[in-house]
Amino acid sequence: MSNIKYQISNILFCGVIVGMLLASCGPTPTSSPTATSEGSTAEPSPTASPTPYKPELVICSSSRLDPAVLSTSYLGRVIGQMLWPPAAVYGEGYTAEADGLLTILPNEADDTLRRNEDGSLSVILYYRTDLVWSDGEPFKTADALLGLQLPPASSDPAFDVLEAQEGDAMVVFATLAPGAEYPYVPPVPPLPTHVVGKELSPEAQSYGPYAYLSGPSLGPYFVAEQSGDSLLLQANPYYTLAPLISTVRLRSIPEPAQLMPELESGGCDVVLDDSLSHDQLEAWAVAGAGGAVRGYYQPGPVWDYVAFNTYPGLFGRTPYFVDPRVRQAVAYAFDCPALAEQLWQGTASVADSWLPADHWAYSNAGSTQYAVDLGTAASLLEQAGWIDRDGDGVREYHGEGGEYSCQRGEWTIAGAEEEGEAVALAPVLLTTADALRAPIAEKLRSDLAQIGVDLKVQTLEPAAMFADDGPIVRRDFDMALLAAATRPDPIGINLWLGEDVFLHPINKEPVHRWELEDRWLKPDQMVERLAVSNVPSAENDYRGQNYSGWCNEQADLAVVQANLAFDFVTRQGFYAGQQVLFTSDVPVLPLFYRPRLAATASYVCGLKPGPYDVLTWNIAEWYFDPDKTCEVNE
Repeated sequence: MSNIKYQISNILFCGVIVGMLLASCGPTPTSSPTATSEGSTAEPSPTASPTPYKPELVICSSSRLDPAVLSTSYLGRVIGQMLWPPAAVYGEGYTAEADGLLTILPNEADDTLRRNEDGSLSVILYYRTDLVWSDGEPFKTADALLGLQLPPASSDPAFDVLEAQEGDAMVVFATLAPGAEYPYVPPVPPLPTHVVGKELSPEAQSYGPYAYLSGPSLGPYFVAEQSGDSLLLQANPYYTLAPLISTVRLRSIPEPAQLMPELESGGCDVVLDDSLSHDQLEAWAVAGAGGAVRGYYQPGPVWDYVAFNTYPGLFGRTPYFVDPRVRQAVAYAFDCPALAEQLWQGTASVADSWLPADHWAYSNAGSTQYAVDLGTAASLLEQAGWIDRDGDGVREYHGEGGEYSCQRGEWTIAGAEEEGEAVALAPVLLTTADALRAPIAEKLRSDLAQIGVDLKVQTLEPAAMFADDGPIVRRDFDMALLAAATRPDPIGINLWLGEDVFLHPINKEPVHRWELEDRWLKPDQMVERLAVSNVPSAENDYRGQNYSGWCNEQADLAVVQANLAFDFVTRQGFYAGQQVLFTSDVPVLPLFYRPRLAATASYVCGLKPGPYDVLTWNIAEWYFDPDKTCEVNE
């Protein structure tokens, strides 16, 4: 294993949650678990479309249909799932299943997944033998290899394709870059070599697979007609599961506020969950109460949190939140459940960790749980040296400072008392101006005032707040309202690693720099660096998402060890240990997981929303019910 590079890209908001790309060059299998020989002589036969209840199903979104932006939008994922079956689908617990291109997912037990000495991963991909393009041409592994030529959807090297080569019997050998994520399969779709040829066009290099929207598809639908604001899709007659609705139209409606009126008037049959946010919640609830609209909601992958600057560093800021007792006091004082009810009317899930409760890596065993307790909050502040001696309702510092974690030196809050004035507990909260974050900021201000914290709120434009030289990336803040997106592979290194972690040359265990002898770090010793600090700094060109600057030695090692393992049991154990430390230290205060809100006309049935996959993941099973009961097959 070498240089297991982990994510340091700035993924703050949901949008598209990018997967990893595959390449090949791996061990030759002695046998295939399920694959048969390529080039079957069986002639594919089309399936007749059902008689429609309506001429077409109309799905609406506020996202643009421009191929130039589809590769980075939720609508692009929806279209991709309809045209190209995915290598994996995600069900409950954010766990992956082979339910599209592959017969199995790479795994150690079948010897189809292996970590190489240079940190890359070798995988063997067994493709299905029964897939047929919508023009009747059988799918070939050469089609998969052509798709792997597509440029990565992310600039992160962890998504790079290293090598890819074709094997026998619908097999592809792939080598994934270090840092590739579970479930170690390509998100890029195959492309039809019988139409495209062996090389990609310059347009595909820019637009990815969306450059070929008008070509044949492998999924349940193919594009029959394109216009500026809509796509018309017809059922693929060769798809393995014949869609119950033969015609689907995708409409782009740029103004989100117009979506619910369009649904109620019949201009839309389905409104995707990329377009219904906090602003449309009231309209969504009112429409659902009327009976003509069926509403869907469940916790999604995007979660909001309050980041504390635990290591102020370069800018001379007052280290209000270095002491974990101060952060714990905030957690005990803030009534997040009441806020979630106010904002989301029972549709949001309150967070108690950085992973949602339905994620396979989540654990609350041994974790610290915070319910509103103003007495405990006040006591913690007193212990940390923050005291209201003059009775004006604002605490001041009368402590002695302390030591930063991870051997980063001493900290103090000193100087003012020498002149007869103590430093007031008056941190500044950075936020952006929008309908969701404004009430969060106000609730924080009012709740913290009850325990003597004089919180100031500063509102910035998003471009200024998240600029490369802005206060978040450079960590020039006290507190900040941020959001992140959970993925099937939690990784965690990108969010929480506070210092570089190395492989000890003798005991082969992950360790920090100060646990190594200096002689081992000489160039000719080549001590292996397993993961780099994700605290933004000049050393890493201000990349990384550990904006709080949190470093906990044991938490660092736990999250690295979780990423070194492949099997879930081992990974779950390390993530559980990390979450115990996370909830005790409170580097950030998790708030809630935003609900995924979707809506359909009452006659549209068969939807099975999940926490991660796009709403249309099972669109071949959707159907019209003239009785509007949706009882059949549900």
